Parts: sequence; structure tokens; C-alpha cells
Amino acid sequence: MTSRSELIKQLADYGITVNGAKVCFPGKINPQAIPLLRQLKLSQADTWDGGQALNIWQEMLDRMRVVYPAGALPWCNRQRPDLIEKLNAIGDRYTEVFHKRDINEVREAAALFEGVLSQIITTYQEDYNNEC
Repeated sequence: MTSRSELIKQLADYGITVNGAKVCFPGKINPQAIPLLRQLKLSQADTWDGGQALNIWQEMLDRMRVVYPAGALPWCNRQRPDLIEKLNAIGDRYTEVFHKRDINEVREAAALFEGVLSQIITTYQEDYNNEC
């Protein structure tokens, strides 16, 4: 079976664009594109699993909950609002890619969120230790 990205490239040759789960057609569909569209639909069904996407996020949150010191986010909101903005932007990105039904981008968003949250925790702990 042809990869999803290869199918998208082939469909572009017929003027059909794919953005996540959204497919945009030109005025008239070339009949040769129909089998490619069927393959694309099958490839999407094989790769997207909403439960798995939620589990990826939940597992990341569970890992972070173990190391999260109480008060880190409120402190960061006051002292480092730039990090809170990054965290919120990545959270918004996760929601966006979840609705696009792209499991790879869900993984990427979860990893980025975990990275920024780790940075917040480290920054908070360093500042707290410097105050003592």
C-alpha cells in the first residue's frame, strides 16, 4: 500500500489538496484520482486512533505529575509568563492536531508540552533553591 504522504503528493497532481482530515477538490474530479482517494481514506482509518491520541497526552501528564512540585505553575505565571504562553500555545496545538486526526503531530505536541513543562519545573526549582 502506498504511504499517506505519497498518496497526498499523487492527489496534488490532480488538483486535490489534503490538510489533515480535510480534502479539497477542484471543480471536477479526475476519475483516475478516485482509487487514490479510497486508499487515502483507508490509510487514515489505519493510522488515526482517538483513544491512542488521548492516551499519549494522558501518559505524558502522568509522567509529569510525578515530578511536578506544587506551586510551579502559579509561580511561573507570575515570574515567567513567557513559558506559560509557550505551554498554552502547545496545548492549543495539541487540540488542533487532534482535530486534524494526525497521530504523529499529536505525539510531537505531547513531547513539546512535556519539554516546556520540564523547563518550568527546572526553572521553578532553581529559583526556589536560590531563595533558600
